[in-house]
Amino acid sequence: MKKTWNVILKLIIAVASAVAGVIGRQTMIF
Repeated sequence: MKKTWNVILKLIIAVASAVAGVIGRQTMIF
């Protein structure tokens, strides 16, 4: 279970960072 949780946490962090990057770019453009 620990391994699966580590993978899930990594995926969540990766998605969150990607979303934050997209939002940051949009806010900078607009």
